[in-house]
Amino acid sequence: MSDIQATSSTRKRSPSYPAVDLEEAIKRAKQLWQKQHDYPTPLTTAFGVWGYESTAGNANLVVAALRKFGLVEYEGSGQARKVKVTPLAIQILSHPDPAKRAEAVRESALMPTIHQDLWNRFGAKLPTDDHLRWELEQERGFSRSGAADFIPEYRRTLSFAGLTHGDTVASQAKLDETEDGTDENPPNPSTPKDLARVYKDPSHTPKDPALTTIPVLLPGGDKVTIEGRFPITEADWKQMMAVLDAMKLGMVKEKEEVPDRFRPDEGPLQLP
Repeated sequence: MSDIQATSSTRKRSPSYPAVDLEEAIKRAKQLWQKQHDYPTPLTTAFGVWGYESTAGNANLVVAALRKFGLVEYEGSGQARKVKVTPLAIQILSHPDPAKRAEAVRESALMPTIHQDLWNRFGAKLPTDDHLRWELEQERGFSRSGAADFIPEYRRTLSFAGLTHGDTVASQAKLDETEDGTDENPPNPSTPKDLARVYKDPSHTPKDPALTTIPVLLPGGDKVTIEGRFPITEADWKQMMAVLDAMKLGMVKEKEEVPDRFRPDEGPLQLP
């Protein structure tokens, strides 16, 4: 019985997962970085960079996969939506330290929510494909074809990232997105950017166990660290952002200086 027959009148939709593996996603991010730098780019232009003539189908799935891996982010919505590479993508493509590049690759590998869920359950010691397929279909709501597509993508991504069972990789905020690359919850201009770049720091233990330390990676390779009791309320968040905005004058340079090492003309991507 086909998936369509099994659901009577509605095609079963699998949970959101990347349409391409991480290696392919990084190649696409590099193409966009080389052509457009980190400027917000109309989706039609980005699709042209990747060789697509249409703004639908595979083109949308590719940009959605890059977003799931934290390699691009959206600006605007609807017909005015633009896409740009993220600080995480820039670190993967251009950081002079191979260890930092490899760390960013591992982080990107577990950006998709379904990747992180399976990593937390199995680590690098994955069961057989039959076992994974059963769990995806019976416990996680995948269609038969969705599970068949996802399993090799996930295995290739773990292999490319060099993830081993003992690795600790940062968690991230969930991106609500459908299979076809459209947002179930479109970006809100008032929502802080780079939510997916916020993650717990496994290398630092706060003096108070009730506190969570959260580093935010910056394009230059540095990080800004936030420490507090999370989650916080919406009112608390607004207050924190208001205080940071008031302090902006003394914390932000008038002119952004982009180090030469982050320019896209340094040759091919090389990962450890």
